[in-house]
Amino acid sequence: MISNGWQWGLGLWVIQRSLSDLTPFLERIFNGWKWGEQARELRSAASVLKTLSETLEGGIAPEPEDWDRIRTFPAPWGVLIASGVRDLRDSGSAVLPTLKRMEETLLVQAEGMMEARARTTQAFGQALTGMGLVPLFGLTLHEMMPGISTNGSGFLLLIAGGSVYASFSAVWILNLAEEARYGGLPVAQRQWLLSVPAALERMLSLIAGGLPPDLAWRKQHEELSFRDPSLAALWGSEVWQSGMRDPGTGGESVADLVFGVGKEVKKTIQLALLEGRSCLDRIESISRSHQHDVRLKIRERLEVLPNRCLPPLFLFVLPPVFVLLAVALLHAIREIES
Repeated sequence: MISNGWQWGLGLWVIQRSLSDLTPFLERIFNGWKWGEQARELRSAASVLKTLSETLEGGIAPEPEDWDRIRTFPAPWGVLIASGVRDLRDSGSAVLPTLKRMEETLLVQAEGMMEARARTTQAFGQALTGMGLVPLFGLTLHEMMPGISTNGSGFLLLIAGGSVYASFSAVWILNLAEEARYGGLPVAQRQWLLSVPAALERMLSLIAGGLPPDLAWRKQHEELSFRDPSLAALWGSEVWQSGMRDPGTGGESVADLVFGVGKEVKKTIQLALLEGRSCLDRIESISRSHQHDVRLKIRERLEVLPNRCLPPLFLFVLPPVFVLLAVALLHAIREIES
């Protein structure tokens, strides 16, 4: 009885310590599954912008409370779009093109989130399989194989230890899924997926409001420094500044696309200032192209995700299964021999 109690106490302590160590990491990973809710919020925001656009096209001025609904959009879009629309209205510039462009941007963001979430569903299933296979297999052996009942507590403790070990496969798989959803960006840079289109939209609204493009870049950079300092540091505050810091990832990552779009926009502004022509359409085209390229990079990661989830299953699930099977066979042979 003392031996059994010691075994159960040790098993419960191991499980409790393992779960306490894994909980913060699992919470960060499962936050990625909130993308469905965030995508619905973006679609709702796009619907509000569409309603405002249709109202203006019908020759009717929206009510003040209709404009105030923009501030309820999810961050950073609420403050950004509200500021852009306010600047356009104060300067007497056309608001309708900006509303339509921002509506399109929000829909692209929402579609990308929903696609990424749908494509990671298989990885979530693999993670659940990895966590559940060991205890189910072990309990089945416990009930069916002869000789195990005589040392049931020890075998149950072995099942508990194997289950904890197998749970690391779920952590690894969910981490791979989260990494794929963000196109391989490190945790500190994952807000770039929202910050880049938000910054470009803010600059486009400033230019549409009559601000020179170099001053528009500087103003959006000042605002970006509060929202996303890492992206602001990557791009630089001056259009004529030549020392942009390359992320150094070989030109094949989402970080390189972010670096490239900032560099391309700055070159476009420089040419526009030298030639004395508008750069609004060109920057708008660059923004659309960037979102398309980022989505392709993320899609490439998601397509190979099921194959990348196989090593965690082999390394953390199969060993406990084989150990349980070997122990069960050993007990069965001893039972038969006795």
